[in-house]
Amino acid sequence: MRLELVVRKEERKTVIHLGESLLPEMKRHLLAKHHKNPIVLLVDANVLRLHGRLLRMHLQEFRPLIVSVPSGEHSKTREMKARVEDTLLQNGIGKDSVIIAIGGGVTGDLAGFVASTFSRGVPFINVPTTLLAMVDASIGGKTGVNTSKGKNLIGTFFPSEAVFIDTHFLKTLSEPEFKAGLVEVLKIALARDARFFRFLQKNAKSILRREPKALLEVIHRSVALKKAIVEADPEERGPRQVLNVGHTMGHALEASSQFRISHGEAVVRGMLFETLLAQKAGCLSPKERKEILATFTRFGFPVNARIPPLKKLALFLAADKKSKQGKPRFVLLKGIGKTVSTKGQHAFEVRPALIRACVEELHD
Repeated sequence: MRLELVVRKEERKTVIHLGESLLPEMKRHLLAKHHKNPIVLLVDANVLRLHGRLLRMHLQEFRPLIVSVPSGEHSKTREMKARVEDTLLQNGIGKDSVIIAIGGGVTGDLAGFVASTFSRGVPFINVPTTLLAMVDASIGGKTGVNTSKGKNLIGTFFPSEAVFIDTHFLKTLSEPEFKAGLVEVLKIALARDARFFRFLQKNAKSILRREPKALLEVIHRSVALKKAIVEADPEERGPRQVLNVGHTMGHALEASSQFRISHGEAVVRGMLFETLLAQKAGCLSPKERKEILATFTRFGFPVNARIPPLKKLALFLAADKKSKQGKPRFVLLKGIGKTVSTKGQHAFEVRPALIRACVEELHD
């Protein structure tokens, strides 16, 4: 099965390929567009260990420079970006190069940021190897790194020229990483497509078993939804904020733990908090929140997870990229498949007392 979606940003476009065992297709792409260009592979260390032989077999004729990046959120820093850039410069890589990210969202965000600034910009190709990166991080051109003040606070918008979503990589994906991707799938369905959310409810068992047909359907529908949102708002001025359901609190939880909590776990807790916030704000009915929690349970997510006290989270909530004048803003669900929207805005300031009440109800 092969699918192509085109994400346009002004004169740039990203062609997204979806299927299984796509490395030969990527090789043809490189031969057609970059057969004379130096190739740099920025590869997650775990992916290199598991799939390095396969990557070398398909790409050996390009004699790529392979740069291994340690797995995990701790690699997504300004220091790691500088280390990668120094490695490229030491190996004579220049303006005519192509950077290919092979890994999860951390690798893709880091590689995209490097590509956007190295020699003032070089072509970038993304090969996401986690479900989360396939359905979310690799689509839309966001790049960046974290700081001690919060997540994704420094970066650029730099769309890749191509994304190769190869489900072959999901066969070796750990269960926690797979579940982290499912969180993002549930999020985009909740924000934009009630029918897709009901599909997920109905097919939870086959999805959790990673049945190929179910996975392709899940990835295709998720990518199609994100494509439409990104095309409408390439640089997150308004409509694209819907993708941040659960993420205002989720990113604060992640950063406040110094990234000891995984992105997936943090967003699950963020979704629990923000659905409660939407209910208490009068946007989401108790019945709908109950259905959402039941669906999360069906996928094996704990719906009784606790969150820290507000004093531990306040600085990170204030530093969120959607905040204005230090006041956190949230994307509120007004039903399954819908979010609150006013004059093109989708993230809103919420009364501090309401935030405090929700934190206290879910406090560990």
